[in-house]
Amino acid sequence: MHLGLGAAVGVVMLVLTSDATNLLKFSKVASSFPDDLQYCLLTSFAYDSSSNIRCAAACNRTPYCTLYCIKGIWCSVFRARVTSSWAGVAGTSQVYDKCYSTFPLSGDVAQYAITSSQSIYLDRNSQKAVNAAFYCSNYQPACYESLVDNQPWWRADLGKPMTIRSVIIHYSYLINTNVEFRLGNSSSVNSNPLFVTQYTNTPYDGIVLTPSKPMVGRYFFVTEPARSDIAVCDVWILPV
Repeated sequence: MHLGLGAAVGVVMLVLTSDATNLLKFSKVASSFPDDLQYCLLTSFAYDSSSNIRCAAACNRTPYCTLYCIKGIWCSVFRARVTSSWAGVAGTSQVYDKCYSTFPLSGDVAQYAITSSQSIYLDRNSQKAVNAAFYCSNYQPACYESLVDNQPWWRADLGKPMTIRSVIIHYSYLINTNVEFRLGNSSSVNSNPLFVTQYTNTPYDGIVLTPSKPMVGRYFFVTEPARSDIAVCDVWILPV
């Protein structure tokens, strides 16, 4: 495994294979967070001295890690969404010397999507599922929730057909076993094919959707074909 600092300021790149076919990138982000970041801590390590590259490597080998932070000789890795627009927060215990996130360089296209939904519960509108600057665990500002409705749906319009390899919903609730995920070129939910027929649940109440081969579509839907309600938080849509 070859490790190296990226040429761009604030970017750490990990080359994980000798032919560089697997390249992970971390972008420097603001390093203070709400106290609930502690609930998204995956693990911490102490090194002989502060090491950016070693901490990046620790994040890479830790499942679900998307953020690492350094404070003195301590490296902490987290499952949290932090975008380049995150400005930090004052008056918190979660302050570090420096932090790096995978999100800004992940290729996520959901953040640019125009979202809509059949209904909205309280203020948890459709756009909140894709535009939060910070998300950790059940953090309501990053969640969409519907009313109880006949076939509730949430939609992300990507603006044009894209080839999608995976979708990650980092936290979901009110989701039943008959939930459907659809991707296609119709703005009508039932006119699009299923994106997957099976999905993977994460240990943190999230869902990972990976079709047998990438699919092309402009509209991504989460829906339930019955009277129900749905809620999704921090949705990443990843193209090839």
